[in-house]
Amino acid sequence: MAMPGALPVLNEKVVEYAVKAGLATNCSISQDSKNDRKNYAIRLSDEYIENIRKELPEMPESRKARYISELHLSEKDSNYLTSSKALSDIFEKTGKICKNYKAVCNWLNSDIARILNEKEIEPEQIPFTAEQLAELVELIDAGTISSSIGKKVIPNCN
Repeated sequence: MAMPGALPVLNEKVVEYAVKAGLATNCSISQDSKNDRKNYAIRLSDEYIENIRKELPEMPESRKARYISELHLSEKDSNYLTSSKALSDIFEKTGKICKNYKAVCNWLNSDIARILNEKEIEPEQIPFTAEQLAELVELIDAGTISSSIGKKVIPNCN
């Protein structure tokens, strides 16, 4: 029970969650907040807000924009890759390993998408790792195997 005239205690977790929600939805965060009724004010530092921003995962819209601007993918490809966090994550991991983001994108958007549809599975259930897909892309890029051989190998990865 609160005592008359007592100031409320700041719930830091609530403030942190509110700032995270605001940043995640691209809202501007006011650094000053005042409750006129109790004459109670808080001030959020730039450092506090920036630390919370660093903790947040990259949101799909940000990833999509980055894929378009930095990796020069089409909007259609970027939309598909960011439709699932698992798909986006395997794309990023594979691309970092083999350095051929466009080839990885093509594999995920065509043959792997077809396999997911045929087997009626979600991207989280892709039966191979980013490392395995990167190795396949590298073998094709090096001319060791053809893409038609790769298309035969992919469905059999488990």
